[in-house]
Amino acid sequence: MIRVLRRVPAWVWLAGLVLLSFGLRLALSRHFPSPWIFNDELTYIERTRSFVEEGSFDVRGEQIGGLSRVYPVLLAPAYALFDSQTAAYAAAKATNAALVSLAAVPIYLLARRLVRPSLALLAAALSLALPALFFSSIVMTESAFYLLSPLVAYALVLTLERPTALRQLVLLALCTVAFLTRTEALALGPAVLTATVLVALAPSRAAASGARLRAFLARVADFLLLWIVIVVGGVAAVL
Repeated sequence: MIRVLRRVPAWVWLAGLVLLSFGLRLALSRHFPSPWIFNDELTYIERTRSFVEEGSFDVRGEQIGGLSRVYPVLLAPAYALFDSQTAAYAAAKATNAALVSLAAVPIYLLARRLVRPSLALLAAALSLALPALFFSSIVMTESAFYLLSPLVAYALVLTLERPTALRQLVLLALCTVAFLTRTEALALGPAVLTATVLVALAPSRAAASGARLRAFLARVADFLLLWIVIVVGGVAAVL
């Protein structure tokens, strides 16, 4: 029996984890038949309905800044497909369940770079067992951000390994989407730049003292696109 289980590809186990998590969270969400965190849930529901009906993010004709623009877009199919508010709310929570469950995929890919498949699957399983993930039963941005966080981390690892222009652009795009989901993602900019500096310092330490600075600057130059976009974007945001 154990030999048979070992022959099952890792991606099958990973898909099973995602589906199991989705089913369990869908069942859990039935204990929350209506919004109960005020005013957050109602605000996002109204923003989603406004986006579906009018293409804007206003709440009853009023603009509200500082809130997610990505999350209402993700929930839009739920409110576009169902006229019943009860059914649409249930579909929105199903969307949350899918978002949270899919976070296991980038987490597995990150773990797989360090450990064997069985331990990477364990890391993915543990990532789906966090008690705080009951937020998937609530119409709030945590579910979307939980998926975006490991996606950004995985894109950052790939970029640090081989900083091609395409990888840097993908990383910047994911950071932008994360920021438009939750403003706390603003911290990703300094984090990404700090990571590039630390990676650049590693090979320069092995160089001779005279060549150390040149090696460091050459390595940082590999991430020039990230620096330009993040620094210019940061200054523009402050102004």
